[in-house]
Amino acid sequence: MLTIIRTIMRKLFYVTGVAAVLMLATFCKKVNPNEDSGLISTGAPENVTASGATLKGVISFTETVFSDAGFIYDKAGSLKKDSSPRVEGVMDDHVFTADLKDLSHGTKYEYMARAVVNGKEVFGKIQSFTTATVSVASIKITPASLELFLGRDASAQLTATVSPADATNPALTWSSSAPQVATVSENGLVKPVAEGSAVITAQSADGKVKAECPVRVKVVTVTDILLNFTYATIRTYQDKTLLLIATVEPADAVDKTLTWTSENPSVATVSSTGLVTAVSNGSTNISVKCGSVIRKCGVKVYTPSEAVDLGLSVKWAAANLHANSPEQKGAYGSWGWTDVDGSNGYGGSETTLPMNYDAARVNLGGTWRIPTAQEMQDLNSQCTWTWETNGYRITGKNGNSIFLPITGGYLSGAQWMNPDDGYYWASTRINSSTTYPHLLRIGKNGVHQVYSSTQSFIHTQNKAFFRPVCSK
Repeated sequence: MLTIIRTIMRKLFYVTGVAAVLMLATFCKKVNPNEDSGLISTGAPENVTASGATLKGVISFTETVFSDAGFIYDKAGSLKKDSSPRVEGVMDDHVFTADLKDLSHGTKYEYMARAVVNGKEVFGKIQSFTTATVSVASIKITPASLELFLGRDASAQLTATVSPADATNPALTWSSSAPQVATVSENGLVKPVAEGSAVITAQSADGKVKAECPVRVKVVTVTDILLNFTYATIRTYQDKTLLLIATVEPADAVDKTLTWTSENPSVATVSSTGLVTAVSNGSTNISVKCGSVIRKCGVKVYTPSEAVDLGLSVKWAAANLHANSPEQKGAYGSWGWTDVDGSNGYGGSETTLPMNYDAARVNLGGTWRIPTAQEMQDLNSQCTWTWETNGYRITGKNGNSIFLPITGGYLSGAQWMNPDDGYYWASTRINSSTTYPHLLRIGKNGVHQVYSSTQSFIHTQNKAFFRPVCSK
């Protein structure tokens, strides 16, 4: 009997144990997140776009007490119930949904429905979907075209705008049709290489869409040449050379090669660096050429005659200003005129002409200047005047002499007045309130006189000649 009872008890314990194991297994199955709990199911995705999708979940039993329904989701292979993003569902009866946004294009996602059932979190099976891709529809390059200059433009940036803005792969490939003319970087930076034309292309990653930007590379050419002198006098007693400096504009011109020439090499020559060397008295033009631009500088080579001591307070030049012999007339101009600075008469109030407006001082330098009225009067009264062909031989008490030629009158406007006479400026005016300087007049009829303060004759704007004097 005891044996029978023990046998029954062992069988009862076995049956009870098996039942307990089956109940435990059933409970574990309901809360296992890796498989369908049977209480909640994960629906198929809906409305899948390039950046979003609608998820659906269903509570299987209406009598089930549940709360906090929603979903967990993540990129495929990364779904984890304790760390993946969660989204709350919107409940409609026992069906709940959620809209996912801002997803990556062309990407596979996995998700599971979840809810808290009878105080325990349960999950549905894993579902998946792949978001769509958005292709590039068009590309716009800014600026639409480029003009670059060698030596001036180091580079230029092109900007490409892809449409639509949410294209899945907006990456572009840049290329140049003529890299020997212009290159382009992977970011659209264009650099000129040589003169010519090229087309810069921006192309989508799939090669289906592209945009083009024409590029013209030009050479900066010379537009002007600036010379440090446009007119200059080389005084051979003082120097033999003059350096001309040419400045090419614009400064970034590619070819700034200069070619120098002299129109009259017998008067002055010029080197390849612009150094002018006097050869003999006379005038010439020095030309400089760069590209198609030519500029000139007028050059006068002048050797003043010797200074002659007539026994007066100053020495007198043996020839007129800019005359190559005593018989030549030489330079003429208004009172205060110089052929260096282009002045057209002096308008100041000084009685004596300032040295920077004295034609003899400006052109000859040293102590050369125009004589004063008193120095002219000394020449007129203290020397012997003898008429020769077209002028007077003037002899000092010491026997030295100079020749003073008839100049053909003076120039008033466009007309030469009194062409049988000669007129020479003094450096002093009759007074500070008048426009009439003193001057020496000589004529064929034996006239040689200095006009005094009571004899106004020609004013400063008329043109007469110059006979320089210098210190003894």
